[in-house]
Amino acid sequence: MNKAQDFVKAWFLENYDSEGYPEQPGEEHYEAKTMASQCVKAAEAAGISECDLKAELGDIEAHIRAEIERAVGRA
Repeated sequence: MNKAQDFVKAWFLENYDSEGYPEQPGEEHYEAKTMASQCVKAAEAAGISECDLKAELGDIEAHIRAEIERAVGRA
């Protein structure tokens, strides 16, 4: 794994609570968007730029959404 991937994985495990997972279709996209924004801010505070995140992960929101789906067993 790369630095950005390691950071996002650790950040996600620390910040995601699957008990609050949205029940309504489409809400997971809002949650992923919100979490992606928070993750980017945390990464930047840790010295990892948004450009570095995108270079390693591609679409950060899609990556977070996939992590959410794995966490709740929907992937």
